[in-house]
Amino acid sequence: MLILIIPIGGPGAGKTTLSHKLMDGGSIAGVSKIDKVLTTCRDELFAQCKKVHSDWSQRKIRRYLFDKFVEFREDVAQWRTENPDKNLVVYLDSSNAQQGGRQYLIDEFQPDKVIFLNMRRCKETLMERVGQREEHPTFPRDTEEQRIIINKIMKGLEFADESDLTMGSTVLEKEIVEM
Repeated sequence: MLILIIPIGGPGAGKTTLSHKLMDGGSIAGVSKIDKVLTTCRDELFAQCKKVHSDWSQRKIRRYLFDKFVEFREDVAQWRTENPDKNLVVYLDSSNAQQGGRQYLIDEFQPDKVIFLNMRRCKETLMERVGQREEHPTFPRDTEEQRIIINKIMKGLEFADESDLTMGSTVLEKEIVEM
């Protein structure tokens, strides 16, 4: 069974922290047994790309990130083919802010189950959490820049709701978990 976990939340909401807990053998609501966890983090990929290819344009970086996503999706498909009777959790560590983007992910992975994690945090909490970060691969250290980015992301954030559960797809099961 392929279980796709789509966390939805602003910077500092806890998406990456939860990803690390899952990778360390943690559990998640609605999943009784996890045989394998695969995760991808757009921020980490972006930072790696910028470090190695500092001269690349934004367009070239976006292409690189898309190619990495395709590779990840192929790795998921291969593991699933080789282990059809096992539970695979795929955790997509990104803000996943728009419903259309989430539907694209569902269409690409064709999971058996989708868990939308609404990681609702007030702006003050997000600011406090990002301010405590020692290092982050893409987020600025300057408080005013952080505030601008958080406001921009939160303005466009569409948390999962009933319409996510009824979006056209062949997924057997979908649920929304509030965190």
